[in-house]
Amino acid sequence: SPTFSPSLNQKRFSTQESHLRNGSRCNAGTSDKFIKCRCLIWFDTISDLNHSATRRFLDHIYDCCSFTMSTESNKSTNIATTSANMKLAQTMSTTVTKGFIIGLLLISITNGLHLRRGEDINPASPAKLQTCADINPASPAKLQTSVTTNSTMDFLLMTLDGLDKSMSFFQTELKNINLDAVIGTRIVQASLKVLLERLLRLDLLDSVPAPVIAHIKTLRDVAGEVSDLATPYIAVNEPDYYNRIGAILKEDLFAIDYASRDLMKGAPIWEYRRKEAMEEYNSDLCLSEVFRTCSVGQCHISNKCWQRMTKYGYNRYSLSHQIFYLEIAEKSGCGREIQRQIFLHQQPSLPVLYNTYCANMLAEANLIADNNFPAKQQDLFMEQGALCGMLGFREFFNSDWLIKILSWQDPQDGCYRWDGWPQEIDEVSDLVVNKQYRRRHKREERRDSNGCLCHRTAVAASALSQYVRFILEVWMEEQLY
Repeated sequence: SPTFSPSLNQKRFSTQESHLRNGSRCNAGTSDKFIKCRCLIWFDTISDLNHSATRRFLDHIYDCCSFTMSTESNKSTNIATTSANMKLAQTMSTTVTKGFIIGLLLISITNGLHLRRGEDINPASPAKLQTCADINPASPAKLQTSVTTNSTMDFLLMTLDGLDKSMSFFQTELKNINLDAVIGTRIVQASLKVLLERLLRLDLLDSVPAPVIAHIKTLRDVAGEVSDLATPYIAVNEPDYYNRIGAILKEDLFAIDYASRDLMKGAPIWEYRRKEAMEEYNSDLCLSEVFRTCSVGQCHISNKCWQRMTKYGYNRYSLSHQIFYLEIAEKSGCGREIQRQIFLHQQPSLPVLYNTYCANMLAEANLIADNNFPAKQQDLFMEQGALCGMLGFREFFNSDWLIKILSWQDPQDGCYRWDGWPQEIDEVSDLVVNKQYRRRHKREERRDSNGCLCHRTAVAASALSQYVRFILEVWMEEQLY
């Protein structure tokens, strides 16, 4: 099925002038395939090149891409959209400028849109200029079919519309939504803020259609407003829960800015376990420990909490709580304490822990998909995409899964429902043949008078905010072709 992740296998770019010379300059006699290929040459970091070499490289890329864009401009077609989107379609068909081309190169340099898999990087090997033979857009390793510029923008507009409906639902339920729902709106606010700041930092805001940027800004602001207005009601309606982890609703706590990347191969994938390994209350206690100690200026993590929150072998919500905990601890200023605990327990680095947890989470997400997305598992499935999406792992995002998530949304209310709630649910019977029951009532869920579920809608909105980021990145890359 089509994915939103790029299909290029990246190589390191050589800084040697001989390689720059060997790339040669483009001319009218060069084939379109060669030109397009040369426009997709990337290098790892701007520090790899001295100033003069950088200028020569960018001049070379601009010559190639300018020729490509000029020869391709007559072939462009407008998107088949409704009249409401016609202005956007016209905006999208404008010529790509030199600043946009260089900016797209810099977004790859600075934010790692094409971070290589572990096996692609060999610092001991002489780097080489990527040639057309190195590029295989149809690489089966990505399970990717052709995704046109038009379809990618359509997916982005669909996602923004779905996110808009979710935020509208929360606006009407300010007095009734619970703490876990506002965690979701804070994630939406922070994720869209990070995306906009990244575009601004790289001088790329003008490269995205103005209506899209305006929509993202509006959603960011609405998510922040919902969070601010709902918090006082939560303090009254859920005093114990709020006193324990209310600090989690702080603005920008989820402003996590990780580069887009693939999961590294080789992560240990443990056997799927049908029972939750962790009580939610214990997870909350460990979060409370982080908030309490950070509030007095010195983060401290007890050995008991560290072992509980980093132990291998968890699945389902227990696994998602582990990722959630580490993300919050890292953003709360516990970086040094995390490193201390890793050293004491002889564990791999935090990035490797993230990679391992999300690799296992992806295995679970695929299991849910293979079982045709049972209604009981949809909440967890969307939570998985939200948490690992914030860490930049793009394997959780493809068009088939997006369409499923949007199909679960009520088109009028904008919320997400499940008729099976709040019965005591079987966590695993819809995923395994040998049904064994362990009852669990998801305490953080709340249903309104219309049957809308707060937590389910919140994790959906959180996942959709990550889709906005990844789809937009792919759309921008497609403008190079």
